[in-house]
Amino acid sequence: MSITGIIILFHLIRLVLFLIDHLNSDTSDAPAAANQADPRWNSLARTMDVFYPRFPFLEGQKGRRFLEAVLRPLIGNQDMLNTLDYLANNQSFVGRWLEAVWYWLPREGRQPVENWPATCPQFQGREYHKYLVALTRYLFQQHSVPQVVEALWWNYPHDTLPLRRGYQSGDQPAEVLQLYFYLTKGGSLRKAPMLDWELSRGAVQAFYQAPAHLGFRGAYWYALFRTEGVNREILDSLHYFPNGYRHTTFWRDLARLWDPPPSFSENADLLGAVICQIDWLKFGAPSEALLQHSRLADKYGTQPDFSLKGRTVGSLIRYLEEELGIPEFAPPQGLQEFYYLPGPDNQPCLIRFIGSGPALMLEGALMAHCVGGEEYIDDARSGVSSFWSLREITPGGQQKRLLTVQLINGALVEAKGLANREASPEEWTLLEGWLAGLFPAVAREQAIAD
Repeated sequence: MSITGIIILFHLIRLVLFLIDHLNSDTSDAPAAANQADPRWNSLARTMDVFYPRFPFLEGQKGRRFLEAVLRPLIGNQDMLNTLDYLANNQSFVGRWLEAVWYWLPREGRQPVENWPATCPQFQGREYHKYLVALTRYLFQQHSVPQVVEALWWNYPHDTLPLRRGYQSGDQPAEVLQLYFYLTKGGSLRKAPMLDWELSRGAVQAFYQAPAHLGFRGAYWYALFRTEGVNREILDSLHYFPNGYRHTTFWRDLARLWDPPPSFSENADLLGAVICQIDWLKFGAPSEALLQHSRLADKYGTQPDFSLKGRTVGSLIRYLEEELGIPEFAPPQGLQEFYYLPGPDNQPCLIRFIGSGPALMLEGALMAHCVGGEEYIDDARSGVSSFWSLREITPGGQQKRLLTVQLINGALVEAKGLANREASPEEWTLLEGWLAGLFPAVAREQAIAD
């Protein structure tokens, strides 16, 4: 055999070996891929064996047929069934929803659940929530309802509804859904007999548009604030609304007042912080979680005559922060709340402790950075971090924010200016001198007076 023939034979042998190896790898991978399929979801009978024992309220053959009708369209959708399995196993809203549907179906069902597969949309992956919403709408709805009312299926017992006396909100299985069914029959939201609230005709449309994540109370104030002209984008991302459903005249006045100058960027966190502090101050409506903070609790409801008359957004914010400064947590051990520092060009500066969640929200909003986020507030409440505001005192006595400062275990870790501007070397040196004890602490009253 010639050298050329040997070379050709050699390459043919290599090619054959490569193909054999590739074929073996394909066949060895095939069982692994098949093993990824969960055999529990291959048939309705096996799927029922998993889910039926988890819902003891589904008794007898009627309960079994009901669950079969709910699950039948999902057979083969492994992502969806795996997700529902996880949620059902962890006592999530899926079980509560199923129990409420099972309770209400003989009373309010307008479509036979057995016919659901014929009209079931095709849901992909893990769109379990869309699936449950679609099934609920199929079974019960003749007229549309607001998203937040539809969400009552997932959130009951719901203790934030302004129900009239005699209407229960916490009894299983979700008596609160009477409102849902009242609306699906074409009832008027404004005239709902079970609700004790004020909602104008103009606010009803805005209530229907409120994002579901706001919850029922949030949607109420969303609707009122929208009718008073507050920007929708602000309200969509607002995290704090007034407690309860009362004092609407006062809060409407705040909504009409809310036309922040451009420097405030119309930030939702800023409006939320203002609402929060006014709520505490005037109406004394803290959450249970904040009652443990005695310094803050001392301020609850102390100014019931507080008025918005003659105020601008800027003067309101200055009043809330500079004169009231509701303290929720104390500064680190060894540090006071206020210090004087010699700023650039010998202009006096003040560094002040930021002692509450709303004050951090204000700081983040006015400085256009993220210090008002929940993770920073949690760190401040737990004592992991403390936050400070370095401000220049202008010749007119105003306080101009320069930097937001973060300490961890008493050490300076970060200092950011407007829109995350880096601190200058001079500012950094000034802060290090403050922590070294080179500058005096001052009393709160003196700091505010100056």
